[in-house]
Amino acid sequence: MSLPEIAAAFSAGLLSWDQLLPLTELAAPETDAELAHSAQGLSVPQLASLARRRRTITAQEANEAHRRRRLKLSWSLDLSTLRISGHLPAEVGAVVEKAIGRRAAAQPKGPDGLYRPAEQTAADALVELASAAIAADADADRATIVVASTTGSSTKGAGG
Repeated sequence: MSLPEIAAAFSAGLLSWDQLLPLTELAAPETDAELAHSAQGLSVPQLASLARRRRTITAQEANEAHRRRRLKLSWSLDLSTLRISGHLPAEVGAVVEKAIGRRAAAQPKGPDGLYRPAEQTAADALVELASAAIAADADADRATIVVASTTGSSTKGAGG
């Protein structure tokens, strides 16, 4: 398949090497010119997301993705941070991405008047979603979270 407009934009330095992979998954000869122009304003993750959404997934691939789904929660040794990692099938991942994305987009600017990095607003959005789910639980014991601190730093600021 020939994509002369995308090739020309790349040669002119208007598209990066990293943008080419998702573009070649998206483009067809009839969309070459349009994508060569519109892709210049899109990041690699944005192009990859478009390519993912347009890709047709076979039943076998969907079944395999469902079988491989996982979520891992790992606390740091000092219990100060929680690491979250996992894999979700495309249709479920799209739901999670949309829910977090909507909450993240509603995050206010920081105290300095600037927007925080997307990764931080996404983390805050995930916490808001989890907090809302816990708060909605009618059982007060299940809706209560207790966090223990062994550092003693919480008393130092209060005159201790």
